[in-house]
Amino acid sequence: MTVNDWTAFCGSDTTATELSVIESVFKLREGQPTAIVDDMRKSLIDSYV
Repeated sequence: MTVNDWTAFCGSDTTATELSVIESVFKLREGQPTAIVDDMRKSLIDSYV
């Protein structure tokens, strides 16, 4: 995941709590509608599972 020139590596062992921390650090929920972020999160989690 690359946000604002920063990279976070998320693997299959990454928990939902860790993803929430990444989202809050990069403020991903503030810039986009919730539905879009939820869809992105679901597809991201599906791709790692």
